[in-house]
Amino acid sequence: MFLMKTVISALLKERKEFYPCLSANPTPTFEQMNAVGVYFPEAHKDPEKMATLAMAGHKLVGFDAVRIPFCQTIEAEAFGCEVFLPGDNIPVVVSHPYVIGNVPKFPEDFLQKGRIPVLLEAIKIIKNELKEVPLIVGIVGPFSITGSLVGLTNLLMQMASSPDDIHPYMEIATEGAKRLAKAVEEAGADIICVEDMAASTDIISPMMYKDFVFPYHRELLSSISLPSILHICGNATPIVEYMTQTGADALSIDDKTDLLKIKGLTQGRTALIGNINPSQVLLQGDEERVREATRKAIREGIDIVAPGCAIPLKAPLSNLKSMVDEAHKAKPTRMERRSLINVYPFKLYGVVEKEKERIGIAEASPFPEIREAVLKGNKEECKRATMEALLRASPEEVMENGLVKAMEEVGKLWEEGYYFLPQVMLSADALMEGLKLCEEKMGGKLKRKGKVVLFVAKGDIHTIGKNIVKALLSAAGFEVIDLGVDVDDEEVIKAVKLHKPILLGGSALMTTTMSAFPRIAQKLVDEGIEVPFACGGGAVNEEFCDTFPLGIYGGEARRAPMIAEAALSGKSWREIRQMFKHSG
Repeated sequence: MFLMKTVISALLKERKEFYPCLSANPTPTFEQMNAVGVYFPEAHKDPEKMATLAMAGHKLVGFDAVRIPFCQTIEAEAFGCEVFLPGDNIPVVVSHPYVIGNVPKFPEDFLQKGRIPVLLEAIKIIKNELKEVPLIVGIVGPFSITGSLVGLTNLLMQMASSPDDIHPYMEIATEGAKRLAKAVEEAGADIICVEDMAASTDIISPMMYKDFVFPYHRELLSSISLPSILHICGNATPIVEYMTQTGADALSIDDKTDLLKIKGLTQGRTALIGNINPSQVLLQGDEERVREATRKAIREGIDIVAPGCAIPLKAPLSNLKSMVDEAHKAKPTRMERRSLINVYPFKLYGVVEKEKERIGIAEASPFPEIREAVLKGNKEECKRATMEALLRASPEEVMENGLVKAMEEVGKLWEEGYYFLPQVMLSADALMEGLKLCEEKMGGKLKRKGKVVLFVAKGDIHTIGKNIVKALLSAAGFEVIDLGVDVDDEEVIKAVKLHKPILLGGSALMTTTMSAFPRIAQKLVDEGIEVPFACGGGAVNEEFCDTFPLGIYGGEARRAPMIAEAALSGKSWREIRQMFKHSG
């Protein structure tokens, strides 16, 4: 029982004999699959295979805990969502059967539906074989479940416009999570990790988390009697105080979170798990880089070493073993706690008056009604204001000095951290309504500066980032050819040849899908096409984009119009890559 006691003691902030190394998030890799002869999608559907692949993390890598399941779709499937189980990627939700406004009903046979019985049986198999190894079972948090039920885009937009309509869905999602937590405890789980990926401050504001998500997290975690972990993707620094108050015994954080700051903020009230970068370090780094990242995490006060999020499927086994080895070599010491004052000023939805001039939104607009409608994200108001403006001004003037300038202000508010994805999405929707009216007034489509082809990589169906880039490019006067999601490489090549764009843009949320970008780039180069290729999405970073020709790191969506302008001016992909290097 030594290992069990050591991990649980570290998680509960008690004495630890060494630094445990585990993963609070999914652990499978292709190398592990090959070693044990178990592969996706069968490992998601067969309890024996699920158990075998889960235990590979302990037996082959050396993790101090076993972790299942391997995706965040089990609850959504039990609620009635359709889930696609690919063989070379993680499962994704492909249908959202709940409609905001209808009264949702909780399915009383929830625990008998979908793959929940598979998960519960796999837990029993693992505990029968590895009695002394702690078993972490992941359940999805209510905000992410709700995003699957109604569609994340719909959820975010509704939060910004009428959040009260979302509570019934959050309530049934919380009930489902509570029942599943109880069931996995009874099946033999030792630790429960609540993953609420969509609650990230990369997506919603700290105040949205505090006012809307936090009460449900507190309700869920207070109902769990086992040691518990709360994982939220992205930068948790601005919400760590609320995360600590949920009652979670430990917080799983990624590398975007300032470990030194939150160590001071939590003041030892909760253990910290993480925060090794899965993509840049575990996937793209070498063994020495992994070891240095591990040493750094320990120096800065991590309690349990772990990847900051799910392990990429292509991560080398040698890198994972190096992380475990380096953690086990470190000798626990009494860390001096830093006293940090005013480490993070929480920002509200609105803009403080004195900040307007600094941000650059103090200038009066010739079309104040349009400006206000776009800033509010109100489609109907934007349509009305645009129609009235077109009675006294040309479509070009209304578009350039009204709609586009308003959207530029939205971009500044986003960049400064006052607006988050829900507000930007609503503003983009309002903008598009106004642009349509301007097009109609001109008797056809607006004359555009140049064409940009956008797509989401094969195997990926996440649309939010692409849609925001599309809206920003359209507002800046570019013609966007949107190929959609889950796009084959050849379809992208064909579109580039047909439309001859000034810029190609690709999005990938997962490390397994971003491999399409270098393939596409090389095929274009082989055919003598050197179109600048801006790549973005949660899995993508600048280091990766520098490894293949044409590649330019897109970064945040707000950079898209600037990159397109550079391409329009005739700059090569090499020049554009250099222009936007290390620029945020």
